[in-house]
Amino acid sequence: MGSPIRNVNWVEKNEMMDCLINQEDNITTHPMDQGFEAEVMKISSYKENFVLKVWNKNSKPDIRFQFHLLNALSERGVSVSKPLGWGFNPNADKVWETFWRTMADIR
Repeated sequence: MGSPIRNVNWVEKNEMMDCLINQEDNITTHPMDQGFEAEVMKISSYKENFVLKVWNKNSKPDIRFQFHLLNALSERGVSVSKPLGWGFNPNADKVWETFWRTMADIR
C-alpha cells in the first residue's frame, strides 16, 4: 500500500500540501475513531499534524465547496480548520486534508 496522500489525485491543493507530499518519508499515520460519513486518519510530519478524510461511505458532500468556504472563512479570520487540498483516491472516493485542530487551538 502506498502513501495515503501520494495516492490521491489532488484537484486543488496549496503549497503546504506540496511540501507534505515531498516529505512523505517523514510522515506517520495514526488511525482515528471513524464517523458515519467518512474514514479519518491523523497524519503527522515533523512540524505539523493534519487530518485526512475519505468520504467512502454514504455521505457524499460537495467537498470542493467546503474547501473554498473554509479557505474564505480562514482568510477572514474565522477560526476554522484550514484545508490543504481535496481530490480523489484510486477508488474515486472524495478526499481532503486539513490542519489538525484541537479545542486549545480554537481558543
